[in-house]
Amino acid sequence: MQKAVETADSVIVQLPFPSHIDIDGVLAAVPPSHDADALNPETTAVLSPVVAACKEILKRNEVAIAEKHVTIIGSGRLVGKPAAKWFADMGAAISVVTKDTADLPYYTMHADIIVSGAGVANLITPEMVPEGVIILDAGTSEDGGELRGDASPACSEKASLFTPVPGGIGPVTVALLLRNVVTLALTK
Repeated sequence: MQKAVETADSVIVQLPFPSHIDIDGVLAAVPPSHDADALNPETTAVLSPVVAACKEILKRNEVAIAEKHVTIIGSGRLVGKPAAKWFADMGAAISVVTKDTADLPYYTMHADIIVSGAGVANLITPEMVPEGVIILDAGTSEDGGELRGDASPACSEKASLFTPVPGGIGPVTVALLLRNVVTLALTK
């Protein structure tokens, strides 16, 4: 890692790792000044690319976040954890649930905004969401050889804002990861 830090402006850690590698140890070894993915808990110079994508999509659609109820499905390091922190910091009331939460429809039905990163195709169905909900689908999985999101595409008929998979959060996330790389390079 030291060699990378000496010769590069930023570091992108490609997950997942094989099971024998200490992921937390690797992520902690990336200095915050080089952490383009914002996976080191001490990184503050840039936002997680997925969170930055959510922020950008909401901003461009003029969606206020404060006092909204946000249900976050998944508690992983790429989507759930950073999204929960950011939305809470923005003044939203948050509920963090998982794909295995027994009363998942209760949480989705009471949400103004749903952010999903569970990685389960069609986990969220139209019957589970209120009219006018905002669905930011950052979950991806393969289903029958095709890339699918956590939210059924049919949810778009009820949502006031819906990010499809593929083509929604993913491309924005990649663009904002590259913005993080440039931001970190300019601080050197």
